[in-house]
Amino acid sequence: MKIRKVIFLIFFVSLTAFSFAASSQSPVIKKDQGIIVLPQKMKKAIQGFNPDFEMWKLEDYTPTILNEDHEEDNPRKLPFALIVDANKDKIPDVILDGHDKERALLIAVISENDEYRVLIIDEKKLVSPGTIENMFEGKKEYGLSYYLWTLKETPETKERNEVFMIGYPQQTTADGELLNDGSFITYRYFNGKFEAEYLAL
Repeated sequence: MKIRKVIFLIFFVSLTAFSFAASSQSPVIKKDQGIIVLPQKMKKAIQGFNPDFEMWKLEDYTPTILNEDHEEDNPRKLPFALIVDANKDKIPDVILDGHDKERALLIAVISENDEYRVLIIDEKKLVSPGTIENMFEGKKEYGLSYYLWTLKETPETKERNEVFMIGYPQQTTADGELLNDGSFITYRYFNGKFEAEYLAL
């Protein structure tokens, strides 16, 4: 009886250690906290790329973006972070949207052998989210007015190597007058880099 208990205890400890090791090596999005937890190797790659890089926070977005999340139950998505497999090696990669105090940066952290490398997908002059004015159905809101969006794998997206999208909702007055035609930007990963394709709504 004692031998069985010892064997069970060893098995339970080993299983717990394996689960912890697996989770600590993969990115995890905690929707209830609005954060993504990155494994140490990803953190190291980002630190080597740019130690000043910071992801946006939920409070940087307009209420409309936060309240109209079309993928609310998607465990791989936040407005500023996606867990993807860009290079199709079955190892999770991440897309992160943020800044380095000077530039707005959209980056990817891609698995490469046993390490990670960082790619700049897009960069722009940094503008404080609190100063960005938006209009949704006549209601003025301040903040970032777009979100990252995962793509379901279909034969078409697989053939085109499409990985994710950025969605920009339409902005209108209270009378429905169109102020800003919404759009999507689809990003595909090809030959070690990302390419953008723009589509108006």
